[in-house]
Amino acid sequence: MKQVSNKVITGSLGLALSLLSVVIVASFLNIRQASQDKKWMIHTYEVLNTLKDMNAGLLSAESRRQDYILIKKTSYIENYLQDQAKVYQSLQKLYYLTKDNPRQQRKLDDMKHLIEKRFFLFDKSIKLFQQNSQDLISQVAITEENHILREPIDTLSQAIEDEETSLLNLRMHKSSTNVRRMIFWVGLGNAFGLIIIVSVYSLLQKQISINKDLSQQAATLEKQVLRTRLVNFLESTTDAFVAVDTNWNYTYVNRRAGEILNHAPEELVGKNIWLVFPEIVGQNFYYACQKAALEQQMMQIEEYYSPLNRWYENRIYPSKDGISIFFQDITERKQTEAIIYQLNQELEARVEQRTVALQKSEAELQKLNQELLRSNQELEQFAYVVSHDLQEPLRAVIAFTQLLKARYLESADESVQKYLDTIIDAGKRMHQLIYDLLTYSRVSTRRQNFTLINPNQALNQTLTNLRVAITESKANITCDALPQIVADKTQLVQLFQNLIANAIKFCKKQPQIHVGVRLENQKYVFSVKDNGIGIKPQYTKSIFEIFRRLHTREEFPGTGIGLAICKKIIELHGGNIWVESIPDIGTTFYFTWKVPDDNNLGSKFLAPSPKS
Repeated sequence: MKQVSNKVITGSLGLALSLLSVVIVASFLNIRQASQDKKWMIHTYEVLNTLKDMNAGLLSAESRRQDYILIKKTSYIENYLQDQAKVYQSLQKLYYLTKDNPRQQRKLDDMKHLIEKRFFLFDKSIKLFQQNSQDLISQVAITEENHILREPIDTLSQAIEDEETSLLNLRMHKSSTNVRRMIFWVGLGNAFGLIIIVSVYSLLQKQISINKDLSQQAATLEKQVLRTRLVNFLESTTDAFVAVDTNWNYTYVNRRAGEILNHAPEELVGKNIWLVFPEIVGQNFYYACQKAALEQQMMQIEEYYSPLNRWYENRIYPSKDGISIFFQDITERKQTEAIIYQLNQELEARVEQRTVALQKSEAELQKLNQELLRSNQELEQFAYVVSHDLQEPLRAVIAFTQLLKARYLESADESVQKYLDTIIDAGKRMHQLIYDLLTYSRVSTRRQNFTLINPNQALNQTLTNLRVAITESKANITCDALPQIVADKTQLVQLFQNLIANAIKFCKKQPQIHVGVRLENQKYVFSVKDNGIGIKPQYTKSIFEIFRRLHTREEFPGTGIGLAICKKIIELHGGNIWVESIPDIGTTFYFTWKVPDDNNLGSKFLAPSPKS
């Protein structure tokens, strides 16, 4: 029994499942057909609604034209253009929705032709009014012609509506038949099989519905969270941001953008960017947006927006849904750049002026140097000629005075002898001055070519020339190893001789003289050090002036030209001379000399001269 019951239950369940399967298949077929019928019904309703929108837009456009002519308010022109655009959009949509119905397509072609005529008359009426608002006859004629065109448009519209209504009734009837058939099969299946599994099926359907709702709610919530985060970011950023779709209509405008554009964000959303800001069309920003959308590449542009008298930097990012634009006010930066550019221009002008003045000054300086050189050469030649030509008459004066003194040595009184001695002494001093002056002038006029020489040989020649003075004073002279240098050997001997002779002369004890040298900053620094009477600090520069003496002839003989000759010799060789001294302690004369170009020769130090 138990087994039979099981078989019956199993068979019943199998039969129920079989019947349920048949019912499900039949229901599925009917549902699919019903879905198709529903789709066509919705399609028909969409055609009828679009047709109504087109008629309403046409009627609204005519009303906007009449309002503009009556009230003369320019805002009606914008509303008229919007209604005109809506009419053509609705017409295009009707073409798309009835593309499978040739009869409707032909009617739409006729209607399109009539609508274009009506809009032509509307545009003509507006233009005539703008040109001559008093031409009422033309306006009346256009209005009558417009009324004539309205009737065939209404007739075609009614014909399209009637055919769509007929199709709607047919599809509704067919849908009702399919629904009744489906109800029959479902009822039959419910009578035999669904009683067993209806509860399970209901639970499953309910669970599926719950899961679907939960999934939709989760997806919606996630989108809302993402959108909230994005909105928070865009509202908190300092950059202005707008988003437009593929039809160039605003889809989002953040707060900063609204402030810059002087519009509330909600006023801009849904509106066409080129209609709201028509002055942008034709500007670089307009073409950059078009290029970004067409080529799908990021664009960056800086441009001056004249209505707001501001500069803006725009970064344009394309996407499949349109473009996103970040922009910011860079007017201050541009003004700063303009100021910097102006300052640079002024600086360049000043530099150019200074350069011209400097070139002019350099030319004048070069001219003065040339004149000074020529003047110095003339003075040196004059000094040489004068000193040379004065020697002969001076020697004659001295010689005849000596003869006069010898002849009248016994007969002349003491005063005459004194006068003659004074003349002879003055003549000799005059002769020495002329000789020293001639020597000074010859430093420049009669110098030899510079050659590589051994300074130790020049120093030995100096010591030979000063042998008598060295012996009498018992001077002790030493020197370092001296390097080879490029010089006029005669003038180098004269230089050493003047410095060492002074060191001997201006010393009240046994002279201790040392000639040294060191390499410093690619130059040789020579030194001549003594233990003489020294020089007071206030005279360390003036002693190099010609005929400059610090002592009387009775204290120390000389003409005061020796150090001037030393200075001139060193300067002719490209060097400098200076002195450091402590009174009663001693004096050191320093002078610099160029290192020869050949590094091997320049760095080679020769053996020092023996002590004297």
